[in-house]
Amino acid sequence: MIAGNTGESEGGAESAESRRKSSRTRAGRASKSSKSGGRARSAGSRGEKSGAGRASGRKRETAKRPKKSAARASKGATRRRSTRPKKSAARARKAPARRDERTDRIRGALERKGALVMVYQPIFELRRRHMVGTEALARFPQGPERPTEEWFEEAEEVGLRLELELAAIRAALAETARLPSGAFLALNASPSTVVSDELREIVAGASPERLVIEVSERRTVDDPDAFGKSLGELRGSGVRIALDDAGAGAASLRRIEDLAPDFVKLDISLTRQIRGHGPGRAMGIALAQFASEVGAGVIAEGIETRHQVRALRRLHVRYGQGNHLAPTKPFIRED
Repeated sequence: MIAGNTGESEGGAESAESRRKSSRTRAGRASKSSKSGGRARSAGSRGEKSGAGRASGRKRETAKRPKKSAARASKGATRRRSTRPKKSAARARKAPARRDERTDRIRGALERKGALVMVYQPIFELRRRHMVGTEALARFPQGPERPTEEWFEEAEEVGLRLELELAAIRAALAETARLPSGAFLALNASPSTVVSDELREIVAGASPERLVIEVSERRTVDDPDAFGKSLGELRGSGVRIALDDAGAGAASLRRIEDLAPDFVKLDISLTRQIRGHGPGRAMGIALAQFASEVGAGVIAEGIETRHQVRALRRLHVRYGQGNHLAPTKPFIRED
């Protein structure tokens, strides 16, 4: 019994010691866990601080960027505002300079000797090939070299078309004495020149019955009443009227009806197509027939081959002009 009691005591002692060791182990583990959690919380805190710092930096950058963009936009706007007026001002300065240059060019043609000269192209009766008239054409040999009509268009832009046309007409009339007996002199005039008092004064001092005023179909009549009245006065003095470039515009038949011209001049584009089978030939035939019906003589412009002459004669086109018949010359001469 004593021995047994002693063994139990020893076993109890050992058991108590084991419990103390276990308790110390659990306490150590708890301490380690606490330290680990502290470190994790510390790391998390540092992460939060770092994230907050980065966010704060981004905010600061974002806050700075609009200021830069605004500054750049302000500079760009200032640059654009400062540049555009300069360009506009430059254009504004150039426009009068260009106008002055064109005005000087036209005035030079009016005032310089030899700057405006006239050449003449005979008009023939196609069957007997004898000269019935001649057309006066302006040339500008001192340049710049360009089509004659561009000179008159530029003169119109600077308000000098009337002066230039009247100068050409006066120069042409100086050759009237050279006209063969019974032949006429054809002069080109725009509607604005036709209605001018100056043209009627010039015509009155010449031989009106030997003059034909050619009005192009391409030109617009701004005041039909004044234009019709002026044509009536010119006719009353003996001048005859021709519709030039017939077929080049969109209202040829109406123009013939309104003007009641003495001559209708087929545009060169129709003359070139007169031997074909297309719309150009059809238009030429229609105009020639219509003109004949209203009592107007038909003159084909720009005849370049004998085949065109034959085709025109078959269509009863009575008159013609062109390099095949006779080129332009600096004086009137019967060929």
